[in-house]
Amino acid sequence: MLRILLASSSVGLGHIVRDRVLAYALSDLGFDVEVLCSEPALSYARHWGLKIHRASYNIESLSKIYSEYYLSKEYGGFSLSFISRVNKVVNMNKARILEEVVINDYEAIIADESWELMKIFVEKPTLYSGIHKILITDFLFFKPTYIAEIPSSILLNIFLRKSYRVFDTKLYVGLKTAASKYGFIDIGPLPSALKGEMLGKNDAKKILKLDDRYSIL
Repeated sequence: MLRILLASSSVGLGHIVRDRVLAYALSDLGFDVEVLCSEPALSYARHWGLKIHRASYNIESLSKIYSEYYLSKEYGGFSLSFISRVNKVVNMNKARILEEVVINDYEAIIADESWELMKIFVEKPTLYSGIHKILITDFLFFKPTYIAEIPSSILLNIFLRKSYRVFDTKLYVGLKTAASKYGFIDIGPLPSALKGEMLGKNDAKKILKLDDRYSIL
């Protein structure tokens, strides 16, 4: 059975929601899928019964850092101090992953905006040349909205360009862009629910209390 490591971003829950659907789909095709993620995604992955790599319990979450910056009155955007703080946690997680995950044991690695896996492959691309590396993302580059974000956006975008070169398959799951220009396959947003979880149109109308004047597409 072919083994796949699915590394899901710890920023928010959107990544693990779509990765759950992907993990089930790959398992149905006969792949052995292990998920690597931290909180809060980890709790949801466990609840859903996904196969969790033990390293998930020893890596720090980036969600708290992002939340503090978005909610803080002193939020200054993606400043150099913010990027530095994120990078510190990413480097710490990267070291733990390299200690606990035997990357070469997998036939494929899927990184859903996993900064740690992206950084591992950028720093040592030839070491993992025998593994099929797949990147999933819903954004391409960071666009600064404040002057303070310009230096950090330059550094971040340099890293993103480097990481895009080391992945064998790149899937863009955001809204329509020029993703193909950078070697991405533009597949659009991934579903966030399994087929059996989708409500029928009539059931949805009843829950929403819609009469016959309305229709659900």
